[in-house]
Amino acid sequence: MELLARIRAAALPSGPIIDIEDTSPVTAIEDDVPLALETEIGSHADVLMRMAREIQDMHQNTAIAICSMHEDVSISKLNLGVLVQTCDRNLALARAHTTHLGKI
Repeated sequence: MELLARIRAAALPSGPIIDIEDTSPVTAIEDDVPLALETEIGSHADVLMRMAREIQDMHQNTAIAICSMHEDVSISKLNLGVLVQTCDRNLALARAHTTHLGKI
């Protein structure tokens, strides 16, 4: 259960995804950067942000799947318990009928 709680907690975003436009540059922006290079850097930044979002989504989906599998296993155990109880009752009834028929 502790592991399941940790997985669920890890699936929650730890904070907002920081968009490139929201961050201030580390150094002053150079005015003489060629437009092609600036465009290429912007394109790479967009790809990296998209990949970060996809990784976060995959992590959340994995955590959801693990939680779902855990719930399915719990349900399966419950169903198995009911099945065993039903089989035990049926076996007891069959024994009672056999005993009764043996007395006739």
